[in-house]
Amino acid sequence: MWATLYREDRGWGFSSTQATASGDLEHRLHELTERVDALQAQVGNAGDTQEG
Repeated sequence: MWATLYREDRGWGFSSTQATASGDLEHRLHELTERVDALQAQVGNAGDTQEG
């Protein structure tokens, strides 16, 4: 079974570049989540000042 998973062009299908890309995506997701939270806080604060 394992012999059928090996391919000469990509080996076993695991590489360190995939792990690095995953880490980069997690970091980017964290940054974007923080930006969305900050924007939501700004919108919430802006709404408070417009009501009065």
